[in-house]
Amino acid sequence: MAKKIELKQLGFFADLPHGGSLSAIRREQAASEEAQIVAYLRAGELFIASPGVVFDVIDRAGPIGSGSVMTDGHWAWPDDLPAYVQKYHLALPEQFVQHVRANNWQVPTLTLQTLRSLTLN
Repeated sequence: MAKKIELKQLGFFADLPHGGSLSAIRREQAASEEAQIVAYLRAGELFIASPGVVFDVIDRAGPIGSGSVMTDGHWAWPDDLPAYVQKYHLALPEQFVQHVRANNWQVPTLTLQTLRSLTLN
């Protein structure tokens, strides 16, 4: 049996149905690498599928996601996170930003075996 890998969570805000505070990390302007981060988040591998529709909790625009969870094999995030980062310029944890840089802004291709070994608590 493959070793289980526990994913680090990113973007599960208390203001949203999936948990932290979105408003606490909003910025007025985009970070210099925001476009690359948004592209990375959008390119994540589907980890948990949801057939739902998600609207922006601040201005009710949308839909901006489905409620699915994406991953790069190390981190997990809701599929609406890229929309929030792009629109509200969220300051994501430096640990995540360094991880994305180290991956050269590219989500690694994950095998089915790797996806099956991932856990989210």
